[in-house]
Parts: sequence; C-alpha cells; structure tokens
Amino acid sequence: MLTQARDELNIVLEKSWIIGDSTRDVLTAKNAGMKSILVKTGFAGRDGNYLIDSDFIAEDLRAAVEIILKEISSDC
Repeated sequence: MLTQARDELNIVLEKSWIIGDSTRDVLTAKNAGMKSILVKTGFAGRDGNYLIDSDFIAEDLRAAVEIILKEISSDC
C-alpha cells in the first residue's frame, strides 16, 4: 500500500511519517524507511505484537503534528 502510494502520488517515503498507536504501525514505518510517532491513545503500543521502538512518542495526534512541524523546521 505504501509503495503504491509512493509510485502513484510521488511520495518520498524517507521524508514521510507514520503516526499510529500500535507496534505494527511503528514496524511498518521502519520497514518503509519512514519516521514513526507512537501516540498514547488507542493501544498506545501495548498491543505487544513487535518489540520495536518508535522514533517519537506523543500524547495524542495534536502533539504528534507538533513534533513533525518541529522536526521539519529544524531540517531547513
């Protein structure tokens, strides 16, 4: 699905992010070369399917967006 989006929409995965609440989301980001943010809502990573650490942890979606904006501005 990510490779299809990359190909059809010209997305640069290495400059993209996945925000999710499960270890599967974090693993997907890692496998695609993307940065990951685990949010503390929903499963909050407690699903325990994979032993993997996210790049960032955020309280909620709003905080995740703030992390991305901060990281993007520091890259410039």
